[in-house]
Amino acid sequence: MPPKHTAILLLAYGSPNRLEDVEAYFTDIRGGRTPSREAPEELTARYRRVGVPTPLLAVSLELARQLERLLNLDPPNDEIYTVHLGMKHWTPRIVSAINEVVDSGADRLIAIVLAPHFSKISTGGYRRQVEMALAAARAVRDGAGPSAGLDFVESWHEVDGYLQAVAEDVRAVRAEFCTRGRGGGVHGAQPAGPDPRRRRSVRVAAPAHVGAGRAAGGYRAVALLVSESEPHR
Repeated sequence: MPPKHTAILLLAYGSPNRLEDVEAYFTDIRGGRTPSREAPEELTARYRRVGVPTPLLAVSLELARQLERLLNLDPPNDEIYTVHLGMKHWTPRIVSAINEVVDSGADRLIAIVLAPHFSKISTGGYRRQVEMALAAARAVRDGAGPSAGLDFVESWHEVDGYLQAVAEDVRAVRAEFCTRGRGGGVHGAQPAGPDPRRRRSVRVAAPAHVGAGRAAGGYRAVALLVSESEPHR
């Protein structure tokens, strides 16, 4: 009997790779509705200040690489793990990642949003894209796809190792900030968000998420999450 193959799908929001992509990216976020002329110009100016491409893609790809390596170090029953990355609003797209999973012959799929908290609006949007892409991929392949179905992890902020990794990153950044001689210390802040009436569905407050791709504890946390995930029933 061949080893069981589990595919892990990491999901992230996505960001443009070039300034020329900003308008198309913004249109995608708006569900295909063309924005006003001023809106992409303002967003392009912001991306010009922070730099394009942002670290999101590189950090996410590195997380996928490290997670796949870690999961395959000593897998139970010689199980095989492959890790794939899909972006909600830019490339690599979720649909492309799902096609990779189906073509790989995986018999189990676990999808994990890289934001650790749950939100009906945000997390639900990821899940809809995954389910639609999986259904479409199966339709053109005569029903082929992960035989065990889809396990979608809705939140993982309390997984052992994650908060420790975040705390280590915060302490490291704080120490670096202070050694540069910037007075006044470091203070936490609650960022302003969209209309709170649209966010009442948020079940868990999002913790600080500093340097998710750097801390080895973060890799261990997601690996533990995968190993403890129950098969789809």
